[in-house]
Amino acid sequence: MDGFSKGSLILLLAVIFFIIVALVVILLIMKKNEEEANRPGANRVKQTPLGMSYDDIRNFLPFDDIKDNMIVQEKGEKYTMLVECHGINYYLMSDVEKIAVEEGFIQFLNSLRFPIQIYVQSRTVNLDESIRAYSEKYNKIQDEFNKMLEKFQELNRKGASTDDILALGYELEKKEKVLNYTKDLIDNVSYMTQNTNVLEKKYYIAVSYHTTEAGIVNTMSEADLYRMAYAELSNRAESICAGLVSCGVEANILDTYQLTDVMYIAVNRDDADIFNINKIVDSQINSISITSKSTKEKRDELYRAEKRAREIKEEQERMLQAEAERREYLAQQSFSSSNNDEVSESTLL
Repeated sequence: MDGFSKGSLILLLAVIFFIIVALVVILLIMKKNEEEANRPGANRVKQTPLGMSYDDIRNFLPFDDIKDNMIVQEKGEKYTMLVECHGINYYLMSDVEKIAVEEGFIQFLNSLRFPIQIYVQSRTVNLDESIRAYSEKYNKIQDEFNKMLEKFQELNRKGASTDDILALGYELEKKEKVLNYTKDLIDNVSYMTQNTNVLEKKYYIAVSYHTTEAGIVNTMSEADLYRMAYAELSNRAESICAGLVSCGVEANILDTYQLTDVMYIAVNRDDADIFNINKIVDSQINSISITSKSTKEKRDELYRAEKRAREIKEEQERMLQAEAERREYLAQQSFSSSNNDEVSESTLL
């Protein structure tokens, strides 16, 4: 009996041990799931009407939010600002200027009291907008050239003075050269972008601030931590801009819109040149509703445009009428003066 009791006691203790181990494992799993569920942007996997699972796209982004010129990360514990730096023509400088730039950069590095990161972003430049703008400018110059050409031909038909014809011919020649230059520019840019990608590089300095640097996180509210992080990051970013002045580099702190553009290109590198952030904002793709102009506003705009067109047409007609009256008056004066000369000659005879 003693041997049986001892065996039962050992078995009971083993069962209790396994139960405790199982409870500990279950608690750990539950805690891990709770942490995942509380992570910002982490939504539980949902089911589509067809039974397919999907997740929120924000779970795949390396940040939580972009606001107040800052990138928010790690559940509001880390904040980052970007300072854009504009390049200088270092290799076109003299030796003295190069030494001054290098010494200024060394002084800038020695003045840093916090870590920084240098981020270089290569972008594909979409020149379609530039070509479209050049084409509009070309059409405008073409219209001006045609009007000047018609006026030049009219002066020749009417036998205007040589000075007027030469002056207008000189202006016409200049306008033609501008027209041909614009046409060549459009053709060259279009040919250049047919089979090759035009790239540009943007240079940024990333400066971050972690709320644990304050040392008193537990005694401060989230709003106070946020304000402190914003103030500290602003001071750091401004000190970077001021420090880069010593080496001739212009720098500026990116605002919220520019930060969004940088992050959008970082995660949509292949499609950013086709459907960029400007088109997204203009199309209001992220808006709940899109408000257009009312019928009354559209009707008023149309009425104002028609009224303006009538006023321009009436003004042109008045100018043409005044020009015709002036020419008629000059012709009468010329005729009367010629008659007076004839009368004077007959009187002398």
